[in-house]
Amino acid sequence: HTFVEFGQAVWTKMAVQQDPVRVISQSLDQSGLRLSARIRNISVRPVPAAVITALLYDANGNLVNASQTTVSELLPEGEKDIVFTWQEPFSEPVVRAEITPRVQ
Repeated sequence: HTFVEFGQAVWTKMAVQQDPVRVISQSLDQSGLRLSARIRNISVRPVPAAVITALLYDANGNLVNASQTTVSELLPEGEKDIVFTWQEPFSEPVVRAEITPRVQ
């Protein structure tokens, strides 16, 4: 006879989705020239690369500037910090930032 006993299992439900990378926090500095964010791979599979796009808006909702970076390998449930910087002030003050990750 053979007996197999399993301990307490912890299940992670994998949601059906196209893009497993999520922005979990972001911070725009007072000058609007530095945008910091933390991204997370919410899947149970590694992400080989992700393109992260930052869009900056003025008080009227007009796009002021944009930037893009590529993040290499993001492990399952892993997190990374990213930073976008701009060298010169913009013509309009930046009041809102939108960050969009996209898996390649």
